[in-house]
Amino acid sequence: DGNEDLNRKYEFFNELIHQKIAEEVTRIIHDNNMFIFNTLEQSKSSFARYDENSCLVINLFYRNFKDLILPLKLKGDMESIKDLLGADNFDMLASWCYDFYNKFPSIKIRKELNISPSEEYRQNLEYGLEIVQNMQEQVVSNKKTI
Repeated sequence: DGNEDLNRKYEFFNELIHQKIAEEVTRIIHDNNMFIFNTLEQSKSSFARYDENSCLVINLFYRNFKDLILPLKLKGDMESIKDLLGADNFDMLASWCYDFYNKFPSIKIRKELNISPSEEYRQNLEYGLEIVQNMQEQVVSNKKTI
């Protein structure tokens, strides 16, 4: 299929966002003392692993844009999300996610580098944060033109 590469371009980024959504929903359910498959103790352990595996760039992206993108995501309106955040920015962040998680593939590696970051790790995070900042500027710019 000629569209397979295009469709897979955002697959990993999409999975990271789905993970953030799932974590948030799970926290809300557990905060309301509802446990379906685990106990309170097991959920605390899971949340600790989520936190260990979290990425500053993805966390910032999700926190800043979830209210804007979730309604569009539910509709399957990827083009509006890209327009809102800037298509180039969106493509760069999707590529950044793929590259970052390939360069630093394991939770153990990322956990160690969060404690004692290498220059390469720091530069990668800074670049990801710069992309998210560009997206924020794009959203502000879009609001001015509405």
